[in-house]
Amino acid sequence: MAILNVKLPDKQKKTLESISEDLQYPSKSEYVREALREKIEKDLRLSEKVQDRIDEARNSGERIDLEEAKEKVSG
Repeated sequence: MAILNVKLPDKQKKTLESISEDLQYPSKSEYVREALREKIEKDLRLSEKVQDRIDEARNSGERIDLEEAKEKVSG
């Protein structure tokens, strides 16, 4: 397993320690790994939706830029 060091603001570190303890995670690292997995999955789904929107526009002849595609799928 690779090691990644991350700097956090003091308040965020304290929150991480508190939540990971309250939820009985084996370690702060496990809490962060789970949060990161969930964030990556969410971003991948969003990325797929953006690509679908771009493909839809391309197939219909509609012009759309990346930011517009992101806005349409996220909000």
